[in-house]
Amino acid sequence: MGDVRTTIEEQLTAVTELRSTLGALVVAATNADNSITVHVDTNGRVAGLRLSPEAVGRGHELLAEEIMHVMWAGQWQVTAQVEQTVREALSGDPELARTIRRAYDLRDQRPL
Repeated sequence: MGDVRTTIEEQLTAVTELRSTLGALVVAATNADNSITVHVDTNGRVAGLRLSPEAVGRGHELLAEEIMHVMWAGQWQVTAQVEQTVREALSGDPELARTIRRAYDLRDQRPL
């Protein structure tokens, strides 16, 4: 029983550390001339926006379009970073990876 408890405690610690790492992850995406920077969190939400004077001077329609493109790029980047972080965390602990997969499988089987 002690070995099982130790394994479960280790897995809980690993999951807590992974959640903390992912919770703190924010990606900064920029456009080609660095006049627009959008910070995106792990949920894909905009966590910050920086516009240079040059960006603001482009007109509202072009500015809005560029902001959206940079935001989408940031969302793609943060998704890739989350996937890599999770993959790296789980590669060192196959049992934890199986446990998490089972939890997601059970979640997907719940009625809506």
